[in-house]
Amino acid sequence: MSSQINKALVSPAGEVWKAYELENNLENLYGIDGFHPSKIGSFLSALTLFKTIYPDKNLEDLSFQKSKTWVTDKRSYMAIIALIDTITSKQELPTSHNQTD
Repeated sequence: MSSQINKALVSPAGEVWKAYELENNLENLYGIDGFHPSKIGSFLSALTLFKTIYPDKNLEDLSFQKSKTWVTDKRSYMAIIALIDTITSKQELPTSHNQTD
């Protein structure tokens, strides 16, 4: 895989997105135009990227109350956290993030 050769991080936001739609779909990840992400879709993608960059951070430490701007349903919020944790934990991380290696 070229990401491993280049020691690059790849965020599985698309995989988390698909899993959410297949397993939960409690809230619509797409905006009104059916193409761009909704607030919750943006939240899912951003949080997946964050977890990819900081794999040791526990997403369960985040407050649902502070995330209500992005996610209105607590079940959706918990489903997103669980999917991100599950999917990113399966990811192989590059051995170094240093681009000079």
